[in-house]
Amino acid sequence: MENLGFITVIDHPQHGLIGGYLVLNQAGRPLEFHCTNPVRPSKTQEILFGAALEPYLYGEQIARTLASKSKLKVVVILTNIVSALSASALINFPIAYISDNLTKNIENNSDSKSNSKRIISDELNESLRFFGIEENHRQTDDSKDINEIAPVPPVVGLNVEYWQSYIIGNRTIAIPAGEHEKDREILLNELNRISLNVDLLEPFTRIKLAIAETHNYK
Repeated sequence: MENLGFITVIDHPQHGLIGGYLVLNQAGRPLEFHCTNPVRPSKTQEILFGAALEPYLYGEQIARTLASKSKLKVVVILTNIVSALSASALINFPIAYISDNLTKNIENNSDSKSNSKRIISDELNESLRFFGIEENHRQTDDSKDINEIAPVPPVVGLNVEYWQSYIIGNRTIAIPAGEHEKDREILLNELNRISLNVDLLEPFTRIKLAIAETHNYK
């Protein structure tokens, strides 16, 4: 059974940047969780790095650190922080980008919009309700369609054209294009299978709540 990794970073106004990494199995159950200590760039770093500071902090400092702590293999690491993709050359697993704005993209796509019927498993429904996620996050019956759409947002020092975007479930995910074609097909199939039981954005809510609990702040 393939596992799936999720990395996100929160920017707390008092504590600084804190990253979290969650590994789930295909049923959406947590297998491993790690979070970083707060990171605050120095004034010297802000001056020297300039626009390259964010990819350095989110990718090299936080995402790479979190991935290196993991003891479990994953088919892919998903992140909703585009700057975290800067860690792609530094970790042992492919890292893919999932946007918080993808529902809008799908609503504007007439093919995805037509004849769509909501479906959801009881397990996912219960998990979504626990985390306060309502009906608009549920899956549609075209969850197995894979259609190329908009590219990854620009990141300083990163060739965003290296990623290709696909619709998986009711989410948009950009996957590294450099992966071998057969491996990429396997990865897409795995993501489609997992998306039947796991809303691929929901785990980021779990991570944020777990970070708040670990660091004891609201």
